[in-house]
Amino acid sequence: MPDYEICYIHRDGTLACTLSAKCRNDVHAKVLAHAMKFDGCGRFEVWRGRKLVYERPLHFGHATLVEDDLVGAGSSPP
Repeated sequence: MPDYEICYIHRDGTLACTLSAKCRNDVHAKVLAHAMKFDGCGRFEVWRGRKLVYERPLHFGHATLVEDDLVGAGSSPP
């Protein structure tokens, strides 16, 4: 089984944490990365050795950020 490293990155770009895992293939590593995500994590990357096999940009939590920005600006969310 290949070794994978999952890197979770805060929205400000700093490293939140890393997780090392043995997964059967890239798909299983991606599923694990999604299952382990947490609040405050802006994105994550899945690495197999030195090869980036998957990354997820500011996808989850994006709608909440937009709504918070609108409320903070004095507007109401749509």
